[in-house]
Amino acid sequence: MTRRFRPWPAAVAPALVAAWCAAGAAENGDAADLEALLNQPVYAASRFAQDAADAPAAVTVLTAGDIRAFGWRTLAEVLNGARGVFLRYDRFYQYVGVRGLARPGDFSSRLLMLIDGMRVNDNIYDQAGAGREFPLDIGLIDRVEFIPGPGSALYGSNAVLGVVNIVTRSGAAMLGQAIEAELGSAGSRRIGFSSGSEWGEGRVLVAGRSELRPGEPLRFPEFGDASSAAAWSNGGDRETDRKLFARWTQGELTATGLLSQRRKLIPTGAFGTVFGSRDTSGTDRYAFADLQWQRDLDAQRQLVLRGSVGQYEFDGRFDYGPPDGRQHLDQTGRWIDLETRWLWSGWAGHRLVLGLELRQNLAQRQRSSFDGEDGGVAADIQGRSRRFGVFVNDEWTLAPSLRAVLGARVDRQLDGGHVATPRLALVWTAAPGLQLKALDGRAFREPNAYESQYEDLFVRANPQLRRESLRARELAVEWRALAQLRLAGSLYRYEVSDLIEQQFDELAERLVYNNAGTVHSGGAELEGDYVDSSGWRVRASWTRQRTREAGSEQQIGNSPATLLKLHATLPVARHAARVGVEAQRVGTRRTLAGDTLAPHLLVGLTVQVDPPGSAWWLSGSVYNLFDRAYADPGGPELVQDQLAQDGRQWRLQLGLRF
Repeated sequence: MTRRFRPWPAAVAPALVAAWCAAGAAENGDAADLEALLNQPVYAASRFAQDAADAPAAVTVLTAGDIRAFGWRTLAEVLNGARGVFLRYDRFYQYVGVRGLARPGDFSSRLLMLIDGMRVNDNIYDQAGAGREFPLDIGLIDRVEFIPGPGSALYGSNAVLGVVNIVTRSGAAMLGQAIEAELGSAGSRRIGFSSGSEWGEGRVLVAGRSELRPGEPLRFPEFGDASSAAAWSNGGDRETDRKLFARWTQGELTATGLLSQRRKLIPTGAFGTVFGSRDTSGTDRYAFADLQWQRDLDAQRQLVLRGSVGQYEFDGRFDYGPPDGRQHLDQTGRWIDLETRWLWSGWAGHRLVLGLELRQNLAQRQRSSFDGEDGGVAADIQGRSRRFGVFVNDEWTLAPSLRAVLGARVDRQLDGGHVATPRLALVWTAAPGLQLKALDGRAFREPNAYESQYEDLFVRANPQLRRESLRARELAVEWRALAQLRLAGSLYRYEVSDLIEQQFDELAERLVYNNAGTVHSGGAELEGDYVDSSGWRVRASWTRQRTREAGSEQQIGNSPATLLKLHATLPVARHAARVGVEAQRVGTRRTLAGDTLAPHLLVGLTVQVDPPGSAWWLSGSVYNLFDRAYADPGGPELVQDQLAQDGRQWRLQLGLRF
């Protein structure tokens, strides 16, 4: 990929000028509430609201303020702000790795994604993509709760490496109308709107956005030398996405709907397609409708009933040239989720959660055909399935300073088998503001419909796939060393058995998913977060991790040995503006071919201006500020063993409120 001059100063210069002009009108009245910043509430760790420091997990909470301060554009970039998280991008999807685990060729199906507690992982790949295909506009996010470690004792399958719960902004916080427009590198542009209003005794929020990213010419040396036009993909990195969100809230009832569509051209020649063809693309569509009723029966009892319907469609077009022609891959999943949950604290010293969940997969359709002269139907798979789980979680106060959390869940799997997953946590308040946590848990992931059932000319099905299982142990500490300073650390050890991994079957000359064996992962994490009373904030984290296959001393592929992250924000112009700086260093990673990618350091800069009481706001961001060259490992479906990533990029946003 070549580097060309980009007008990145234009992204931050208008924001700096606006900040200067707004200085006289701004008031010094928006100093951060230190307690709120350093003691965020969290729901996903126990399925009821509690302070993050008290949760039986090493929780990270990232807020809407963080998203604006650092100019994050996708959920993947938001999650990348958490300690122990890293990304891989193959020019089609962004994949999220946690604590050293994210094998090339995997989907992000070891993370459970929730929106306001609603499961959004689909029933074909069992994932919810974290890039622009994610169905929710991140501008609607109030906070993101990231709970690393096994979560199957509460949530069942997929909650292996962690649970991500996206809490959306309330209707009360978004009353009125707003529009925003965005321009960025290579002609990218986006427009969005939101409208919040009172409707009788309830509130209604509607929001939408549309984005176009034309992309830049990309060069892949595997297809030719620098002077050869054959090595270039022109217009092949184009991406569009559209999203619509609606919610109605009245009293104990909340109804939510989401629609999204994202189309991405694939410029890499993946799966042996014709390199440079603009007829190779993938379109992801999501649709959700959710209804929740929550009632506090009295001071000690709460009842929650929830029902949702979801649909996921993937429309793939893969150009293989003659004689096969273009492959049409059409996948459709439809499902119904039902949940009931009862919270009871009437037994002295206990807080008990009982729950029942059911997923009925109404359709799991996968059809593949070719339109060439040797074409025809390669696969036509019609599936239906069901799984359900029963869980209990008890938070037991053993002493004023000591709590035990005991949980267990039994799931009926898609294949009719059963699996039980327990968890145990001890939380000791050793001193005011100092919590020590000992955590032990198990998790599992079933093979998804694509891994076990799908087969065509290039992929072989494996109906004998077994579920993969994880056993995790962790020691964590949370310490409010000062009123303005939070320190945290973790020591952990994971063991993943029967890891499901995509491999190349040389005998069949096709890709196939196999249970690849056992992987061990261990590491240490440290984090500090300081918020000054004047409004500036610094958060830094360091991760050291070692992830290897059983019997090997070598780090597995796409597993960085170290991660170093720094996030800092500074108010300027009498608090009318903020400057955000993000720096992340990713350590060495191995590729599938065994090569080692050099470590890289990326720096981003964002300036945002939002004068109190004004009807406008402005933000400018520069990503990869120093234009560093770096690469991510490729997957087994690619010729490329490593993929060069974007150089310096910029973005300018303007918003208006009515």
